[in-house]
Amino acid sequence: TIDGSNMPNIDPELELAFRQTVYWIDTSPSIQLRLGKENPELLTEKWVSGAFMTAYNPKAMQVSDAANEQAHQALMRALQTSGFRFCKAWTEDPSGEWPREDGVFIWEISSQEAQAWGRQWDQAAVVWVDETSRADLLWIT
Repeated sequence: TIDGSNMPNIDPELELAFRQTVYWIDTSPSIQLRLGKENPELLTEKWVSGAFMTAYNPKAMQVSDAANEQAHQALMRALQTSGFRFCKAWTEDPSGEWPREDGVFIWEISSQEAQAWGRQWDQAAVVWVDETSRADLLWIT
């Protein structure tokens, strides 16, 4: 499980923004990930762990829609050849300050692999879900 001990020196406002974000997995029906809690809806899937990630807004810095879409398409191509099972996902910012971010939920990925993918796509954090279905931020170090 994740206990926050991997958290580097993170700006408290950035952490709050990540924690207030709503993370969705595009299943039928869609599943909302709740950070710091178990997500029993995920237990109906056959999996051990998973991660939500996006290629949008590297290092939590807003970039153009075109740059975000280009990064997202590159992530999708990389995942299609990776052997990982994944599905579409997205984020919503309840405050409306950040636009929706398209992303993916990757099934059967370890926390180390999730961190490596987050690092490859220049992300500040990914949401990792452990075998109990507990979701939390996994900061990229």
